Amino acid sequence: MTHTLTPRPTPVPTPAPTTPEPVPTPDPFPIDRASVEGKLCVIFIDVGHGDSALIITPDQKTMLVDTGQFFAFHRIADVLDRLGIVQLDALLITHPDKDHIGSFVDIVANYSPQYVFLSPIFADDAYADFISYWALPDVGISYLKAGGKLRLGDALQFDVLAPRKANYKDINNTSIVFRMAYGDVSFLMMGDAVKESVAEMLKNYKRQLSSTILKAGHHGNPESTTKEFLRAVQASWLVISADPWEKHGEKIDSLEEQLQGFEDLIVYRTFADGTIIFVTDGTDIEIYFY
Repeated sequence: MTHTLTPRPTPVPTPAPTTPEPVPTPDPFPIDRASVEGKLCVIFIDVGHGDSALIITPDQKTMLVDTGQFFAFHRIADVLDRLGIVQLDALLITHPDKDHIGSFVDIVANYSPQYVFLSPIFADDAYADFISYWALPDVGISYLKAGGKLRLGDALQFDVLAPRKANYKDINNTSIVFRMAYGDVSFLMMGDAVKESVAEMLKNYKRQLSSTILKAGHHGNPESTTKEFLRAVQASWLVISADPWEKHGEKIDSLEEQLQGFEDLIVYRTFADGTIIFVTDGTDIEIYFY
């Protein structure tokens, strides 16, 4: 009987065990709901080119102002989820531009706001289909214009400074502009209000514009943040929510000229600083970045 012998294979060294690469974990969010209880918290969310800001009142009521573009939902949801927010008390949409209303439907579907506040332009027949698409029987809808007041919780009231009418040639001027104050600290939220609306506010509310923090109108457009307006507001901080690669990048750069003479004004930009968080007890202000 013939046997065929197969050569024994050369042993292959067993590789030494390797330590798996660590999976990066997201940076911890710098605040939680407990840490801001009894304080006003305003979070300017980095949504790229667009606006979205979360307000948490001292008694823990929540309102989202604008929803960025359609792709911004995950960034907004990340902030809401990290703060354990499963339902919004209110949602405010300043005006119908896509970089303010883009994630609206997703926000409504996932965070079920109890109240929705809209610019009066939404009452126009052109937006009837939009309103009927998402409006639910248990959602209260209100239209805000200059001279109105809005209370969120027991500790915070908003004074509405614009718009004065429902229709303007430039739709940005239909933006809801409001001022809110807690103790000695105040915020002026400009939406996309530009030249005509700014002129109306300077004429009708000049003495009421003074605010600690100014959210720049129209992503840093100099037609919103004029030298005259800056002198009226006398802000200590200016927040610009924008993406420098979008078309308004040129307007952001030109704002530097408007800021000459305001060297004490601290300017934060979401595209450079990320999500910007202000927390105040009405006297002192804490600022965080994410």
